[in-house]
Amino acid sequence: MKLLKYLAPISLIIIGLVFYHCLHHQKEASLLFFDKNQHATDSVVKLLGLTGIRIQNDPLVSDKDWPEAKLILKSRSLEEITDAVQGKLNPTVAWKHPNNKERWQAILPFSLSEDQIAKIKEITSKSFGLVAEIKPTVKTYQGVLFLGSTLGSVRKRLAYLNMIVDSKAYTLNQVYVLSGERKLDKTIDETEKSLLDPNNGNISFRPDWKGPAPFPNNETDMIKIVFDQSKHSVLKDENIIFVHTLKKQGQARATTETTVYKWLEQCNPKAGTYLAISNQPYVYYQELSIQKSLLKAGRNDIHVEVVGPGKTFEAIPGKNQEQEISVLLDNLARIFYEMVEIKKLSVQTEN
Repeated sequence: MKLLKYLAPISLIIIGLVFYHCLHHQKEASLLFFDKNQHATDSVVKLLGLTGIRIQNDPLVSDKDWPEAKLILKSRSLEEITDAVQGKLNPTVAWKHPNNKERWQAILPFSLSEDQIAKIKEITSKSFGLVAEIKPTVKTYQGVLFLGSTLGSVRKRLAYLNMIVDSKAYTLNQVYVLSGERKLDKTIDETEKSLLDPNNGNISFRPDWKGPAPFPNNETDMIKIVFDQSKHSVLKDENIIFVHTLKKQGQARATTETTVYKWLEQCNPKAGTYLAISNQPYVYYQELSIQKSLLKAGRNDIHVEVVGPGKTFEAIPGKNQEQEISVLLDNLARIFYEMVEIKKLSVQTEN
């Protein structure tokens, strides 16, 4: 009994240290974009300049590749910049895509030169690390959140999860697949041919997989087939729970936030640290979105660390490269928005 008396507070201290480590990691990552006073870094201001947004009387000297200013902001503040890139102040310089469109369907409302594209790639990779692999930082997790996506990304994410499992360096326990209502899209190669292709370039098929499978109607069913095809032999069906979330009216699909709420409702997860699997450039955005969702749900006892494989840029100039930049800027707009929302929730909690 005396041993149990001392073990309980020790366990709380260990959990607290893990939470502190993960939150410290998040805070360090946010400083890549905004300083401790939540004023934009020079790298953010350079991106704004390249997309036609300037800061009034800013000390940073404008670059020759900056286009004519379409919007001038009063300050480097997180809130004002977030409003700008959301398109609230001038939609002609918006980074964020409409909610009723998928990332791969929308295009930026402004054009970019090859030099501007090259500089945006350099900033997002070297200053923000949005293309680098993000690895797990602790050894034991309560479970894994596998975040749903398109067919290509799902395969990349499962290959990464398989690699983590194969390393035998982590305790993962249960796997929760967070997916939802989204029709598959042939324009991004979500076809029967691609789904059944063992030479897909991302992940191999299990030798015991008995295909072909009926072509699925939605993202969740597609992920079930990919798991059947390619999951690690250690990942047993009884330890994998699929969480299917319906989309809200006016949205193209279920979002990271709504899938987290459904996970909490359906699974009532234990307190602790969970590992989520994504891929770049979405890792940091999804970590913030999950953190916000947990705060809103009152689950401060759960922390989620998002990891995933890195990204390589398209080498050939053209439509694919423009789409890459569109996705990167949209992702940054979402990162800034989540930072504002978390700031609001933190103030409410303190009060």
